[in-house]
Amino acid sequence: TVDRHFDFALEVVGLTANRFNILMTLGANPKGMELAPLAQLLVYDRSTLLRNLEPLEKAKWISDIPSDTKRARKISLTPE
Repeated sequence: TVDRHFDFALEVVGLTANRFNILMTLGANPKGMELAPLAQLLVYDRSTLLRNLEPLEKAKWISDIPSDTKRARKISLTPE
């Protein structure tokens, strides 16, 4: 499938197609995004999104930022 092709190509930098899509989407939204709108835009369910965010956080490519509402989690790309 197409995903496998991209997963293979992105493997050298520790990414998958899903994680690359998350990074690209956050890159297009420099003020960051709350998780619900991000999941909706990418057509991911909550568990798929959270599973893909964890390695990106560990690699320090994304981080939590203050949200306008205290109930929602908001993330953005890190400056690095």
